[in-house]
Amino acid sequence: MGQYQIYIVITVLSLIGNLVLGSVSLAVDHRHRLNRSFAALAFGLAWWALMKLAITFSATEEWASLFYKLSGFGWTFLPAYYVHVVYSMIRKAGGARRYGAAVFVIVSSALCISLWTGDVMLGGMQMQEWGYTDVPGPLFIMGFQPFLIGSFIYLIVELIVYSSRAAMRADRMNGLLVLFGMLIPLVGGGLTNMLLPSLGIYVIELAVPLTTINAIMIAYAGYRYRLLSYRVDYVSRAIITAIDEPLVVIDVDGRVGIANDAALGFLGGERSDVVGSHVNDFLEGRKFDDDFKKNVGAKKSHTWRVDLSREAGESFEADIKASELRNDRGVLVGYVLVGKTPTP
Repeated sequence: MGQYQIYIVITVLSLIGNLVLGSVSLAVDHRHRLNRSFAALAFGLAWWALMKLAITFSATEEWASLFYKLSGFGWTFLPAYYVHVVYSMIRKAGGARRYGAAVFVIVSSALCISLWTGDVMLGGMQMQEWGYTDVPGPLFIMGFQPFLIGSFIYLIVELIVYSSRAAMRADRMNGLLVLFGMLIPLVGGGLTNMLLPSLGIYVIELAVPLTTINAIMIAYAGYRYRLLSYRVDYVSRAIITAIDEPLVVIDVDGRVGIANDAALGFLGGERSDVVGSHVNDFLEGRKFDDDFKKNVGAKKSHTWRVDLSREAGESFEADIKASELRNDRGVLVGYVLVGKTPTP
């Protein structure tokens, strides 16, 4: 099989693979931030692969150039896609990180727009054995390349810190799998798609399939360590509904998955307002955070005195007993919270 056929096969596999990965992550739980972030990454890679095929089959340089510019909606946003996946995974999006994520989107958008303004990003298209390939412009070399490489290095450092501090083995493995996966496109894709073309050397570009391998590794973490599956379907909803005490089941991020009728009355809200919301939306003062998780993890259950706020604006004190919820492999998937008003 020649280089042309090899290039077509790996690009088609990348397209199909990313479409499947993005669709499955949304089917698992479309409400969860990490699943949505991962789906955006997968669909962005699928778009990039589709445009790569269009470039390959282009009859003229003008058409190849057009499809290359359209492909920018995939590859120029890679840093923004990845930062949202990593931030969602390590569950730290507050403070400076919140603005950092916005900065990644703004810079990626500016680079994507620059594809359509002159030849600063694209120096032209050149025919190779496997079809047209791009000639990098000065902004691609001096702007996008450092931005992409720097972004990956920064996110790898975040994952190293996250993995080294994680108390749960599943969290450590999640961090290490995504970290190792990010090294693959950083090294291989950086070589074939950026470094060599900048030197005037053109080979089969491997960034799309190598980045797809990274997405597959994230999906494997989702299957093996429940990275992408945060739904709390491990408890019987019928049993929960029958319990007289206010009972809420939340995922490891603190998002409400199940609330019985007693809990709705306790919080003074409708089911549509409570389910899918973050537990911190109902708390004043002490919040659901890493300290809470450590306390519950150390004791397997933990009584937590908090101030709750109702929809009507009232606030009241309550005792919340929190227990870990694990799946059949022992992986932490959430917490069960049972509340009561403290006796005087």
